[in-house]
Amino acid sequence: MTQPKQALTPAADYLKSDEIGLVISKGMAVLYKTNPKNPVDFLAKWLLNYSHVQKAARSQIEREAAVMQSRKFHSHQCA
Repeated sequence: MTQPKQALTPAADYLKSDEIGLVISKGMAVLYKTNPKNPVDFLAKWLLNYSHVQKAARSQIEREAAVMQSRKFHSHQCA
């Protein structure tokens, strides 16, 4: 007979979230494949780079949305 799964603690839920768990697992996978001499330093730099890349991607999406909004506004004014 299988035991019902116990509810995770809030800390475990937080760590399993996509914002934490998924990012850490991606970083750990790269760390494993790379096998650097200083793994802690490597992971820290990887996480920092990941953060910068994600922020840049969000900024690009926001800029594209602003351009589209501006185009819609101008096309309605010209019509």
